[in-house]
Amino acid sequence: MFKTKLASGLVLATLTLGGCGGSVAMQAASSGDLDALRTELDRRAKANDVDVGEAKNIAHRMLSRQIVGAKGNTGERTLEVLPKACVLRVDGALAERAKLDDELAALAMMKRIDAGLEGELAYAAFVDRAEPHWRAVGARTLNRPFDADAHGKAAENQAKEARWRQDLLVDSSTLVRRGALLAATEAGHPGDTRAVLEAARLDPDEDNRAIAVEALGAIGTREAVMGLKDLWDNADEDLRLTILKAWGAASVEDDVDVPCNTPPQRSACVARYHLRRISEGGAGMDNLLASLAMIAGVDPEARTTEQGNAAGVVERLIDESSTRVRVHAITHAPVAWPRLMVAIEDAKNDDNPLVAVAANARLLALGGKDATSATKKLKLLAKEGVGAEEARRALAAAGDASQAKVIDPDLANPSYETRSLAGELMAQMKQVNRALPLLADRDPAVRSRVACAILDIDG
Repeated sequence: MFKTKLASGLVLATLTLGGCGGSVAMQAASSGDLDALRTELDRRAKANDVDVGEAKNIAHRMLSRQIVGAKGNTGERTLEVLPKACVLRVDGALAERAKLDDELAALAMMKRIDAGLEGELAYAAFVDRAEPHWRAVGARTLNRPFDADAHGKAAENQAKEARWRQDLLVDSSTLVRRGALLAATEAGHPGDTRAVLEAARLDPDEDNRAIAVEALGAIGTREAVMGLKDLWDNADEDLRLTILKAWGAASVEDDVDVPCNTPPQRSACVARYHLRRISEGGAGMDNLLASLAMIAGVDPEARTTEQGNAAGVVERLIDESSTRVRVHAITHAPVAWPRLMVAIEDAKNDDNPLVAVAANARLLALGGKDATSATKKLKLLAKEGVGAEEARRALAAAGDASQAKVIDPDLANPSYETRSLAGELMAQMKQVNRALPLLADRDPAVRSRVACAILDIDG
């Protein structure tokens, strides 16, 4: 099923992308000649005559050409940074690149799988391939959700898929193990519990161990939930925060009206017990995340006493904790809870400028009666001092073009991350002529990120 020459893929992609017609910029974007594209985009940007529609066309043409022609480290960097939303916009190019038989084809295919563009078990047969990148693709598609009511042949197939995943969890390749763990997260099969617990404890890759923790939350058996407690005792802060998210996932159950026993027996009740215990314990990030997990998706009018107490913890941490915790609490507090909305409103004039920025940014994002005053406050905070950069970013993210001149120097910053963020913010402000030259940046990841941001512009 694979093409063996890149040229054949490029021919088909050229047809798919509509050839090389159109403006000089479109022709340069199609050609893959970065120098020519850079020259033309600089010229058009200075003329300030590119509208959003044309900018989107140029971005799509450039990014599609870059994906289809991806090679080596440059191609890997191009593909790695593509977010799921952008994958949907350039799926044709990714599908074309995935037809080849190399590591980047596997990466392109993996991007499509992660975005939900391939069906369950679509490439399960690839688990027998010799190359680890293709075994990883096969492992990733062993993701059919567990059906507790399955019987007969369907139940046998589920058990077989679980055995495949479990075997792949001890593969010599980090990529293969990761694919199996991601599949286990989506499958949620109870039979995977022990193998995933072992991966959470022993996988040599830190990212894989974190994914294994997420998978345990998705599986949600009592053994999985109790195993998370064993991991908690020796975990660093990052892993503990992942464990809290996993307990939050495991704490949700369909039969919410059935009370929990004391001591708790059902897995969801055990998860809630651990969340409650940590929620009440102090003023750190772990206390905040445990509390947020307890009230996620909860109707304040139907709250339990424990959920009300957890909301009280969030309210307190908005007002009193470290800057990092307060900012996170303000950013993530569910505003359906009136007391938390009031706490955010109270924080908009806080003496800590980073806290004030976070509160006003949240109010601006929510819109409504506080948006105008929040904008004014953020513009004051954006002038200078601590929090100025965060305030500028918040205004830009909300589409306030007044920040374009301030952010403009960052477009030429030596840092890849700074240039990328500046280009993304310009796109959010619809300042496409300022962002346009970054489509020919020397770093392929900058080109990808800014192209995706331009493609994401509404209108």
